[in-house]
Amino acid sequence: MSIIDKIQLKNTEEKNIQYRLFGIPIFEKIESEKNKEIRILLNKKRKKIDKEKPVFYLKINSTRYFSLPCLQNWINIVEKMDCDYYIISDNPKITESIKKNIIFPNDDIKIIKSCRSQFLRKIASKTANKAWTNAALAHLTTFLHSKKIGAKHFWNIDADDTVLLGNVDLISNLLLKIQDYAIKNQINIFSLDMWYSWCRGKHWTFGITYTQNNINWFKILKSVRKKWLDNYPTFSWKDPKSIVNLDLFFTYLRDTKRIKAETFYLENMWFIHFCDFAARLRDNGICYWRNGFVHYPLYTRIFKPVGFQQLKIPEGAIKFHVKTTEKECIDFYKKYIRKR
Repeated sequence: MSIIDKIQLKNTEEKNIQYRLFGIPIFEKIESEKNKEIRILLNKKRKKIDKEKPVFYLKINSTRYFSLPCLQNWINIVEKMDCDYYIISDNPKITESIKKNIIFPNDDIKIIKSCRSQFLRKIASKTANKAWTNAALAHLTTFLHSKKIGAKHFWNIDADDTVLLGNVDLISNLLLKIQDYAIKNQINIFSLDMWYSWCRGKHWTFGITYTQNNINWFKILKSVRKKWLDNYPTFSWKDPKSIVNLDLFFTYLRDTKRIKAETFYLENMWFIHFCDFAARLRDNGICYWRNGFVHYPLYTRIFKPVGFQQLKIPEGAIKFHVKTTEKECIDFYKKYIRKR
C-alpha cells in the first residue's frame, strides 16, 4: 500500500482528486473553471447502503490492455444501478494501477483482498486442487464477505476480462431482469453461459454470477468431503492439469440437488471473455447468442463447414432477449474497450 494515494473521482464539470493516507480518505481537491476547493473527509458520513439491492464483487487479477477498461465498465454499471461494490485485488501493483487509472463514481472506494483465513483455506482444499486454490478463495470471499455485511444477494464478476457489449442503461436493466427472475424462481445461483455451451451443459461455471443468500451456503460448504470428486471420474486431485475447481464443485452441488444452480444466456447480445481467445481461437473471445446457438465470428471467417462457427445452446439454459444490434455492440467495443 502507498503512503499517499491520489484517486480520480467522476465529475463532468470539475476535476476531483481524492487524497488518501494509508488507505484512509483525508481530503479532496476540487477544481473547476471558476473555483478551487479543498474538502476535508475525515468526519464525512458515509452513504447508507440499501441492503435490498445487490452488492457487486468485482474481481481483478491482471492489468492487460483490456483489464482496466473492463473494470471501468463494470463500475459504471454499478453506479447506474446505485449499488454498493467491492473490488477484490490481491496484487499490490494491480491495486496501485486501479487507483491511478480508474475513475470512481464517488468517494466510497473499497478495495479488498481475498480472504486467506484457515476457515476458507480448509473449504478450498476440499473443493479445488492447488492450481485452482487462489481462484476458489477469491470466489469464497464473496460468500463470506456478503454474509458478514448482511447482503441478501450479490453479483460475483470476473471484472478484468469480461464485457457485455452494451451501454450502461441496457446492461443495468438486463441485470435487474436476471436477478428478478432468479428471485421469482428461487434460483440460488445464476451464471452467464461462458462455458456452459462449450461443455454441452454438463458443467456449471462462475464468471458473471448472481447469488442469493437465501440458503446457508457455509453449512453446505463445510459439510463437503473430498469424495465428491468420485462423481466425476475423468477428473483427478493429483493431476495438475485436471481442472478441479470450485466451479466443478458447484456443478456437483447442482447435480446432487443440494442447490438450485442455473445458467442464462442473452439473445442477440455480443460478449467478450478476453482470457479465452488464445485457447479457443475466437476474435478476442468474442461471441453472441442467436437462434439457439452461440456464434463465434472468427470461426465464421476461417471455416466454411457449418459446426465450426457455432455451438448449440444446451437445453435448460434460460434465455433473456436483448434489444440490440451487431452494430451497436461493435461500436460500444470500439469506443469504450478497444482504446488503442
